[in-house]
Amino acid sequence: MTSRERRRVLVIAPFPPGALPAHGGGNAIAQLVKSLAQRQRVALAYLRAKDETDPDPALAGCCDALFESRRPGLSVSSIRPLRRLPRLIPCVLRGDPLWVASRWSPAFATMVRDAARAWKPDIVQAEFGAMGIYLPAARATGARTVVTFHDPETTAARERAARSNGAEWLMWRTEAALWHVFDRRLLGSVDAAVAFTERDARILTALNRRANVTRVALGADVPRDPADAIGTSPPLLLFVGNFNHPPNVDAARYLLDDLYPILRRRHDDLSIALVGDHPPDWLPARADRHVRVTGFVPDLRPVMNDAAVFVAPLRQGGGMRLKVLDALAAGKATVGTPIAFEGTGVRHDQHALVADSTAGLCAAIELLLRDPGRRVQLGSAAREHVTQCLTWDRTAASYGELYDRLLSRPIAARQERGGLGATENGAQSRATRDH
Repeated sequence: MTSRERRRVLVIAPFPPGALPAHGGGNAIAQLVKSLAQRQRVALAYLRAKDETDPDPALAGCCDALFESRRPGLSVSSIRPLRRLPRLIPCVLRGDPLWVASRWSPAFATMVRDAARAWKPDIVQAEFGAMGIYLPAARATGARTVVTFHDPETTAARERAARSNGAEWLMWRTEAALWHVFDRRLLGSVDAAVAFTERDARILTALNRRANVTRVALGADVPRDPADAIGTSPPLLLFVGNFNHPPNVDAARYLLDDLYPILRRRHDDLSIALVGDHPPDWLPARADRHVRVTGFVPDLRPVMNDAAVFVAPLRQGGGMRLKVLDALAAGKATVGTPIAFEGTGVRHDQHALVADSTAGLCAAIELLLRDPGRRVQLGSAAREHVTQCLTWDRTAASYGELYDRLLSRPIAARQERGGLGATENGAQSRATRDH
């Protein structure tokens, strides 16, 4: 088989990709699947909570098959899993992190196993580490297994513990320990792991030195027409992020509590818009005539046009930030922390302004507020950078090169004893225990 032949790739997702209201992980998987389908034959299997909507309609037209399985709980059960703790206790006692427990479904395990047997994929790819629990049965069919770590879970749990106290601190410390063991074993049981950034790749390699870790940058859709690089008057700052994701909540609080008051003292007509689904209760309470909290917005183009500066003051989290990529692709002048631009290849003062302190972020935003011409220059350079370096076609090509490497050599033996398993027996025994 040559590299030009279309591989069969079965993608396993923890939610309907591209469902509304949109969030970064769902959008990333939907765009990845559509891009892969231009080069490979793709099937998609996904779990769906009762409050989640249909996946992106375009997926039905580009995939060979779609496999859906309903799961208990709501879409927020991954972020607030304690609401379902009684049902999850058996899984937790087995040593599963809470998100893994919340995503375990015997029916879905059977569906994935049957799909792998019938469709005979060359590659089975789990999106997010939690979905690695479904890979052993697929591996038993002879498929190579890949897991994409959108945001390494061990580090994410440690960050949440560092910002918690009391019982919540203990819970997230325990979660971090469980994720450490789970991810280490998962990395030892798959043929390859994908990270979006160099930092994430180092984190995964440190968890398991023998893991085959590859970095693949996410892509962005470049709109045909750029956004208005200058924005409206009076000036508006724009922050976008799904608030089910804790790093976005932290960034919004930092923006409102630390950055915005300093900037308002210098620009008394400055407004700010915070856009994203599931804002925490304290955030709408902060809204006034200068602070807009919109919730989910299906079309970002109007508010992106209005904004003078897109701001991304993120202080935690891994992976790549799709909303930052969207702002760069739209040609919007963007200010953010180094974490916000990880994986993008963005250079400070060339494509965006990057700062890691309150004073530095405020100075960068103020510079752009006072200089519309600089906003135009940065926005144009950012859009060109995304067009040249961060397209979804490049992402799909990188995955294709990984698949070719994996399929050019014999299937590797599982690296570690006590891992997730190299046969379907592990999934079958798990399903038996859960009935």
